[in-house]
Amino acid sequence: MHRILITNHHPDGFGFALTEAGEQIFIPPYAIDGAELQRGKRYQAVLIENHKEHQRERTPWMAVSVLVTEHVLKPAPAAQPEPVEGPYETPLTAQELDEAVHELICESSYITTGELAGHLDVTTTTANNSAMRLFNAGKISKADVYAKVGQSRPSFILWASRASDFLEEGA
Repeated sequence: MHRILITNHHPDGFGFALTEAGEQIFIPPYAIDGAELQRGKRYQAVLIENHKEHQRERTPWMAVSVLVTEHVLKPAPAAQPEPVEGPYETPLTAQELDEAVHELICESSYITTGELAGHLDVTTTTANNSAMRLFNAGKISKADVYAKVGQSRPSFILWASRASDFLEEGA
């Protein structure tokens, strides 16, 4: 277990944090199981090396589990963390961004818009726009996931290189 400081939590469920040594951590939605993290608060987390080798320089760690209930650690009263802004917009062109998004989607069996944004350090709108360009060009597949009946918008969107990637093998 590692002590982490939350620097950003996105409404789509992913977040970012820092280790006590100041190294960046990506927190995918599954690591917090739908709980809302609070920016500036400390938590206990299980960390692994970022499996995306090309992103390790900027974000060396990924949380696989964050304890968000009784295990919250309060920061020392004298030390207030400096606000950290993010996610940041990319200096990449639309074509470069689309290539990076396509690469991430092809590396995964499937990936959410929030995870794309987290890996690329952009907003979910930017990640979604890029993925939609790829989808509209016929390069990837898309699945809208609804948590309950009557929702006007999907709870989240999954992206894959092929529609069959959404199915379990042998299904």
